[in-house]
Amino acid sequence: MKYCRHCGAQLADDDNYCYFCGKPIEEKIEQPVFQDHSYYEDKTLYNRETNNAATLGFIFSFVSPIVGLIISIIGLNKSRRLNGLGRGKAIAGIIISILSMVISFFIYMYYLEIYGLE
Repeated sequence: MKYCRHCGAQLADDDNYCYFCGKPIEEKIEQPVFQDHSYYEDKTLYNRETNNAATLGFIFSFVSPIVGLIISIIGLNKSRRLNGLGRGKAIAGIIISILSMVISFFIYMYYLEIYGLE
């Protein structure tokens, strides 16, 4: 039994070309080249932890700025533990929340001035 030195596919002894990758068989190799499948067993590949707080904070920053601000700050703190995962969304949620609150305040003050509700 021999193996392709390019892709590690198992070949018949009389094969001249690899049926899998199509490359010519140059010499007999008794062991497959790619025996280590740790790449496919890597937990970060399939079970990658996500920063849901950053995503929720970003979404809530449009709907309810105060709630969005609080959740985005939580997401930013969580991103430090996750090596920066979701950091951009958390920062965007904080900025959008603050801008929304400032704009809402000025609109409120404008309507108070127009309608004389002071």
